[in-house]
Parts: sequence; C-alpha cells; structure tokens
Amino acid sequence: MDASELPGILVMTDGDAVSSYSEGSAVGNISRNVNRTLHVSLQVLVRGAAIDDQIDQICLEAEKALAADRFLGGLCSNVTQVDTRIAFKGDGEYPTGEATVVYQVEYWVLETSPDVKG
Repeated sequence: MDASELPGILVMTDGDAVSSYSEGSAVGNISRNVNRTLHVSLQVLVRGAAIDDQIDQICLEAEKALAADRFLGGLCSNVTQVDTRIAFKGDGEYPTGEATVVYQVEYWVLETSPDVKG
C-alpha cells in the first residue's frame, strides 16, 4: 500500500487444509463432505502519530465484526482468531506500524464439487 492510503487493511489467505471427510456412502457414488480450514490474515498498516492506538482501534473493530457473526452468514461453520503479531518501524517523522491478525475459518464443501457448500 502507498503511504497516502494508510491506515489500511490487507486481507490475504495463507493456506487451506483438509481437516476431515464425512463417511459418504458405501453404495453408489454419493459425494462425501470435506471439512476444510482456511487461514485468513488481516494485515493492518498505519502511519503517523499514536501508532499503537491506531492499530488497537482497527484490530478491535475487525475483531468485533467477525465475532458478531462467526458463521459469516452461513458460509462457514466457525471463525476463530488464532494469532496476532505487531511490529513498529522507524522513529522519524513518519513511523509506521503493522499488526497481522490470523483467523482460522472452518467450512464444509462437497468432495466432487469443492465450490459447493457441503
């Protein structure tokens, strides 16, 4: 992000892992459900005065928003915050800071159609 766009938030996915499969059917070709876990990172970037206060406020707002609907309107089975890392850079006139908040998003899809909710 350009410094003129700060403060800002970058949303990135860090990986997707298969956690488990449903039993499926021993007879016929009925698709199993696949439980997946997606890691989503929110990178909060700030610049200027009161960096720690800016980071705290933005992270608080994001945390409240995700906690208000941990099922994301039915798109997933759970959202859990798993990690927060904070770093500060520079001591000059325009110091910067960043926080990376990692969320684990659990969801189900069909094995034969991973773009369809399972």
